[in-house]
Amino acid sequence: MVKSLVLENISVGFKLPQGVFYAVDDVSLNLHGGNFTAIIGESGCGKSVLAQAILNKMPSGDVKNGREL
Repeated sequence: MVKSLVLENISVGFKLPQGVFYAVDDVSLNLHGGNFTAIIGESGCGKSVLAQAILNKMPSGDVKNGREL
């Protein structure tokens, strides 16, 4: 059975003294099982933060929004 991962409107922010800084803002993905997928981008653009949010490995106290289907 090939499974899929569908994520809609994922946002991850970090609470700072100046307010909330969003490292990932309103990202949606539709990943199909059995395929290789790469997330590419410049250094500091939020790739690792997105991966940690998908795996639910973010430190407590961070702001997380979104819906997993």
